[in-house]
Amino acid sequence: MIESTPFVGRLRFPLAALLASGLFLSAGCGTEADRDGTVTTSRVITTNPDAVEVSKEAREEHAKSGYAFGPISVTRATEAEEARSGEEYTYTLTVANNSDAMLHNVKVIEAVTGGFDLRSGMIGESKDNMVRPANMQELSPEIQAALQPQPQAQTEARTEGGTDQAAAQAPTPFMIPIGMLGPNSQVTVKLTGLPTSGESFDTCTYVDYTPSICSTVAIARPEWVFGVMVTDAEGNPIRTAYVCDPIYLRYFAMNTGDAATKPITVTQTLPQGFTTEDGESEISLEGDAIEPGGDNADPVYIGDLMLIKATGPGTFYATASATDGSINRADDTDRVTLVKPELNVTIDGPAQVSLAGGAKPNYTVRVTNVSDNAIARDTVVALNLPEGTGRDFRITDTREVSYEDGRFQVGTIDPGESRAFRFEFTPIRGGDLAMTASASAYCADAVTQELTTNVLASPSFQFEVVDSADPVVVGQNVVYTIEAYNEGNAASNLNVTAELPEGLEFVSGEGTTNVTGSGRTLTIEPIANMAPDKQTPAQWTVTAKATSEGKKSFRVVFTSDGLDKPYEDEEPTNVDPALNNE
Repeated sequence: MIESTPFVGRLRFPLAALLASGLFLSAGCGTEADRDGTVTTSRVITTNPDAVEVSKEAREEHAKSGYAFGPISVTRATEAEEARSGEEYTYTLTVANNSDAMLHNVKVIEAVTGGFDLRSGMIGESKDNMVRPANMQELSPEIQAALQPQPQAQTEARTEGGTDQAAAQAPTPFMIPIGMLGPNSQVTVKLTGLPTSGESFDTCTYVDYTPSICSTVAIARPEWVFGVMVTDAEGNPIRTAYVCDPIYLRYFAMNTGDAATKPITVTQTLPQGFTTEDGESEISLEGDAIEPGGDNADPVYIGDLMLIKATGPGTFYATASATDGSINRADDTDRVTLVKPELNVTIDGPAQVSLAGGAKPNYTVRVTNVSDNAIARDTVVALNLPEGTGRDFRITDTREVSYEDGRFQVGTIDPGESRAFRFEFTPIRGGDLAMTASASAYCADAVTQELTTNVLASPSFQFEVVDSADPVVVGQNVVYTIEAYNEGNAASNLNVTAELPEGLEFVSGEGTTNVTGSGRTLTIEPIANMAPDKQTPAQWTVTAKATSEGKKSFRVVFTSDGLDKPYEDEEPTNVDPALNNE
C-alpha cells in the first residue's frame, strides 16, 4: 500500500494477473512512495452529489482491500474473468474519502499502456461519459513524471526480445473529473474500453485533489440601539415647552451585545423653522466606540446637549440617524410641542364726558388669553394716562389683579380665560383724552389698545369786537379787533367765524391762529384747548376796506364744546362818502 497526497505512481496489471485474482486494485506502479500529506478542518462545506457516505467499518475494510493515497483510497473491481479482443471490457473504481475533510477538485487519471481503447467513464448513476484524454499540461508535475516510460522497463523489454511491448511504451492518460468529495464518502467510476491488440495491457490509476482547510471564526455582535431626546437645559426629557424656552437635543446609544461597537457618528437635518445656536440646520457629531454592557447596559451619551432655536410654535419632530461605520445603522425620533400664548386686551369707557359737575368716568380693562394650548404666565397690564389730564385716580375692582406704579399684575391666565379690572378718575381739562392699555406675558407678544374720551369743558368766556375808527371814508381801511377771554374751566374747540357786511372788503388778518379771507367771508383757525387765563386773551385783527357809504355792521360768532349755544357779537361802523377836494 502506498500513501500519497495526491497519489502518484504506476503499477502494471498484466492480464494473467487480473484473471487470476478477479480483483483489480489501483496502486502506485512500482514500489516507490511519493509525498505524504495531511488535511485538517473544522467544518464540512459540501459534498459531491454522486458521493455516498460510508460507515467507519466499511472505510477501514475498504482501506485494507484497496490502495490508500493519504485520505483517499481506491478499490478496483471487475466481473469479467477475461478481456476478449474485440469485445468491450468494463471495470469499476471506488474512490473513497476516508477523512473528515472536504476534498476539492478530485480527479482520477487513468493511464493506459498497450492495446486498450478506453472509451467511456461514468460517475455514480450518471449516464454521462466523463472520460476524456488528459492534457499533460493540466496534470501535476508529479503525475507527469510518473507517466514517463521507465528506463528499467524499456531495458527489460529489450532483454526479453520485445515480447512485452506495453512496458516499453509511454502510457496514454485519461481524465475522469469527480469534483468535490465529501468527508467520509465515496463515489464509483465505471470505465469501459475495447481491447485492440497484443497479449496484455496495463492500466494505472492516479488520484489528484485539492485539500480544503477550514476554520471556525466567531462572529462578534455589538447589539446597539440609538436614541434621541428633546430635553430642557438640565437634560430632562420634555414634551411641551414655550417657543421662547431653550430646548436641547441629547443623543445616546446602548450596547447590549457582546462586542464593542465602532465609533458612533450621529447626523440630523433639522426641519424648517429650527436651527442650532449657530443658525445651522445640519448636525453631525462624532462619538466614541461603546463597550458591551449586556442586558444591563447603560446609555452612553454622544456629544453634549445641543441647543435648538425655534422660530414659531408647533410640533417639532427630531429625527436623527446613527452609524458605527459599518452596515449597522439606527434611526430614532422624538418630538416636542412648542406653544406660544396669544393675548388680547380691550379698554372700554365713555366716548364723551363733561367737566360740569366733577364727573368721574369709569373704565374697564380686560385681558384675554386667546391661544388654544398655551398658559399665559406672568401676565402684566400697563395703563398709560397723559400727565395733567385727571386727578383722584382710583382702582374700583382689584379682585383679580394687583396694582402698583401703573402696572396691573394679572398673573396666570389659562387658554380661553380672561381677567378684568376697573378704574376711574376726574378729568381736569377739556379736549380729547387718549389712554392706552398694554398687555404682556411670558413668551407672548405685547398687545396694546387705545381709547379716546372727549372731555367737554365748562368755560366762562368774555368776547369783545371793536373797530379802530368810526366813521371812515369810502376808500379807507378800518381795523377790527376780536378778543376772547376764558375765565372759567379749560375750554376746547373754540371756533370763531366772521362775515364782513356789504361795503367792506377783506384786506388782511392775523392773530392767535391763522386768519384768511376771500371777499367778505373770513376763516379763523379754531383753538383746540383754551386754558383759563384772564390776562392773555385770544386775539385776532381783521383789516377791511370801505367800498360804499352807509352804516355797516361786522358780525362775529363764537362756539365751543363748553358753551351751551353760540355767542354772537356785532361792531357797527359808519362809512362816509369820499371827500371832494375841488
